[in-house]
Amino acid sequence: MSSNQNVPSRRERWIALRRKYTKAEVPDEFFNLEFTRLKSLPGVSNVWVAYDDEIVVTFQAIYEHKAEYYYLGTYELKLVLNELVAGEPRKGFFLKCIRSGRHDGGTTLPYQNGSGLGGFCFSTKEAFLLELCKAGEIFVLITTVIDYVSHLNSGSNKQQEYRRIYGNNVLEPATKMRHMNRNITAAFRLSLRRAFLAVRGVR
Repeated sequence: MSSNQNVPSRRERWIALRRKYTKAEVPDEFFNLEFTRLKSLPGVSNVWVAYDDEIVVTFQAIYEHKAEYYYLGTYELKLVLNELVAGEPRKGFFLKCIRSGRHDGGTTLPYQNGSGLGGFCFSTKEAFLLELCKAGEIFVLITTVIDYVSHLNSGSNKQQEYRRIYGNNVLEPATKMRHMNRNITAAFRLSLRRAFLAVRGVR
């Protein structure tokens, strides 16, 4: 008998961790659906549970502006749930760029300021993210962070600057299509939120 037969899969570890930090009675199928959709989100390359209390997500931040797609970088988001949900959220939220998409030799990253949540400036969304942490709404938290980091100031005079800094990145058709469907991701996130509230008896 292989020793791997008793090792929980990534999906099983996700479900167990989400169940542990969710106060309401939520069926496992709900967390199973979260995991499936999270892995299929635009740019997400990996999702796993580490050390029994940590969720780690790696993703590509890609910004679309006037039909051009800019690779901003590859990021790693780490959420330590015993702090995030049951302790001090700021001590359980970590975000870092593991590969910059800049082509101009610069080192500054969008929104990185060293003092905000995870070292990034989320502006008015920071309070919202902290509320999601306390409520244990991990799926919504992750997708909100990905959406935020994958956007830049879209002023009318910005395209030349984006080309200079990030280059006009050419994406594979399948990758491009996933990023064109961000509205589907947002709609699905809303449907999950509504389902979660329905389970808790909130209409």
